Amino acid sequence: MEMVTVNEKKIEAKFNETAICLVINEPFALFASVTLQSIIEFSSDKETYDIFICTDKDLSIVTADLLKKQFAGKVNFSIRFITLSDFFDNQEWNNKSLVYPPIVFGRLFLPFILDNYERIIYLDSDIILNTDISAIYTVDLGENCIGAVNDLVMLAWLRDKNNFAYNELINKVKILDTSNYVNSGFLIFNVQKYIDFITPEKILSFEKNHYLKWPDQDLINIVFHDKIFFLGQDFNVLVALRDDKTSV
Repeated sequence: MEMVTVNEKKIEAKFNETAICLVINEPFALFASVTLQSIIEFSSDKETYDIFICTDKDLSIVTADLLKKQFAGKVNFSIRFITLSDFFDNQEWNNKSLVYPPIVFGRLFLPFILDNYERIIYLDSDIILNTDISAIYTVDLGENCIGAVNDLVMLAWLRDKNNFAYNELINKVKILDTSNYVNSGFLIFNVQKYIDFITPEKILSFEKNHYLKWPDQDLINIVFHDKIFFLGQDFNVLVALRDDKTSV
């Protein structure tokens, strides 16, 4: 298993200018394996896929090896593991919980870690792809730092002043733009624009000095509110929680 840390030399691109990244810990590894399998199922032999699993110190070698075995014999895939523990373990986090451990902020530091790439496609570990992810390689974000999809569930909540999310985001988080709130589960990073716009220190400082209900997601919507390219809903279809048994 190839494991690198954020303090090592620059991470070189294996195939092309796009990296595909998941940020997980041990409890989410099982779900991540489904996401990875969906990438494999819809991949093309004519394309290449440079994948990174970014994790903390708790991901076991056994788990990492099992994830890597999914790509056995697939010469057009590269899978590498990056441990973020050296970076994250030394920070004091203002917004952390059992639901949102500090590792969720890992996605915000990917452009600084993988700065040899032009773009990074970030996927939450509960995403299932139904098309070839290489089709996203050429999406043009223009001068924007991030490509993301509006969170329709959150936007609906924000229209209701009696909803708990309205109080959290408007009165506590003090979100700047309630009409374009995006979901952080699928992101495309325009690496150089992102690095030019912000530093790791500024991200850490913002996190320490602000209350964030949905931590990394709220930060993106506040700090990058005018640096987001809005992707179509087909890039990140959200399945709302429902009580009936017919929902998928």
